Parts: sequence; C-alpha cells; structure tokens
Amino acid sequence: MPRIALTNGSRLTSPLILASLTALAVSASIGCSGVRPLHVVHDHALQEVKAGNYLVAAADYEEYLERKPDEVNVRYELGQTYLAMKEPVKARQQLAVAYDIDPTNENVIDARAEAHYQAKEYQQLSEFLRRLSSERGTVRDFLRLGDYAGRMGNADEAALALKNAAVLDEGQTVAPQIALADFYKLHNDRANQVRRLRMALFIEPKNKPVLSRLLAMGEIPGPSLALRPEEAR
Repeated sequence: MPRIALTNGSRLTSPLILASLTALAVSASIGCSGVRPLHVVHDHALQEVKAGNYLVAAADYEEYLERKPDEVNVRYELGQTYLAMKEPVKARQQLAVAYDIDPTNENVIDARAEAHYQAKEYQQLSEFLRRLSSERGTVRDFLRLGDYAGRMGNADEAALALKNAAVLDEGQTVAPQIALADFYKLHNDRANQVRRLRMALFIEPKNKPVLSRLLAMGEIPGPSLALRPEEAR
C-alpha cells in the first residue's frame, strides 16, 4: 500500500483508501441516525401486514410516504391496511390521493370504491362510479357500478349497469353473465338467473362454478343447455 511520509514520522494512507474510509464513516453515521432505506421500510410493512400488525404496518407506510409521496402502490397498500383496521375514512383519503396520481390504476379504483362504501359515503361513491362509467365506460366500470348500486339498494341502476356491461362485452367473457345471474338470484328471479348461467356456459363450457350452480338448480349441463349470449355479435 502506498504511503506518504510525514515530517513527524507518522504515515498517511493513499487518497483512494481515505475516500473509502470516509464513505464507510458516512454510511455508519446514517445507520446510527435510524434512517432506514425505503426498501427496508416497505419490506417491514409487508411483513407486519402478513402478521396482522396493522398499526405497525401503517406507521411504516406513513414513514415511506413522507419521504416518497408519489409512490402509488405504497399508498394503495396503506389504504388497504386502513381498511383492514376498520378505518375506511383514512383509507379513502389515501386512495383518493393515489387515484389523483394515477387515475388508471384499477386496484386503486376498486379499493377507493370499497372505502367509500365502508365509510357509508354513498353519495360520493355513486358520483365517483357514475363518472367513471360516463367518462371511460369500460366493462369493468359498469360491473363495478352495478355491484355497488345493488349493494346500496338501487336495483334499477344496478340492472341497467350490468346490462350495459354485458352489451359492451359482446358475449365474450363470463363476468357480465355471472354478475347478472347473481343480480337475478338476489331478486328471486330464477328464470333469468338460469338463462344468464346458460349464457355463461356457452362462453365457458367447462367453468366449474357455473356448472355447479346449474346442477344445484336442477339443470343438467351439456351442449343443449348452453345458450348463446343475447349480446353476442
């Protein structure tokens, strides 16, 4: 190792070694200050959520967001944590911010809707879901609107939203058909429930939940039972 002799007989290490020692000293100083790297904070929060220690997890998430407030997924996880803590207003506050940052994030939209519902903010929820259905108008938007409209007791709006979802889907997937079957089951409309399940069977002949429901209702699944969706083109 190169050395530089000093007049008093001591020796000084090379500039490269001094730089390394300085970096180590800075790292040690940060470690001693108690400031955890963000990935450590996040990992700890996830572990605490799995353990059911939601209060500790929430504190971790809040620490993370104080330092990096635009991290949508972390804010979403904090919202979910507040929902698990039965704190829907706090959850909605976090999820509304996450939505403002990324209004295309479907997980955030789903969680925000649930937070509004659990907080009994029914007017805000209805306005939020109607706006999404009007401005974007996807199958998922109308399914979500139909679900919550039904849960809030608005049967007419629920039926219309679910039928709009089925029309947009054009008989391509089972989700709108099953959602309509669930709606008709809730309203004791056996004929329409079976009809929608038959349409779901047409789309996915091997769908086990659909087959089980039809069997439980006394129907015998098979090619002759499948019914082409009325929305199919």
